[in-house]
Amino acid sequence: MTDLEKQAEELGIKVDGRWSEERLQQEIDKALSAPKAGSEKKTPIKLLYDTWFEEDIRTRAGKVVEVSISEAKRLISAGKAERADPIPGDE
Repeated sequence: MTDLEKQAEELGIKVDGRWSEERLQQEIDKALSAPKAGSEKKTPIKLLYDTWFEEDIRTRAGKVVEVSISEAKRLISAGKAERADPIPGDE
């Protein structure tokens, strides 16, 4: 296993054996520059439609979930959700 593959594994990147070293480095750089989980404030929203936050995991309409403020605003503006309480900063 190369150093890049070890670093990718530590970052939780699923390495495709067909990737070149350049592609692997790009994926590592992308993971390192991504906002850290939990770094953005979260707010509860009520889903009006079934939503897939992860590829194969459906979250049913009617459920109240906590999402980042930017995701909440995106879903609300698309008519897919409604506020479950005031979004901080918009009060």
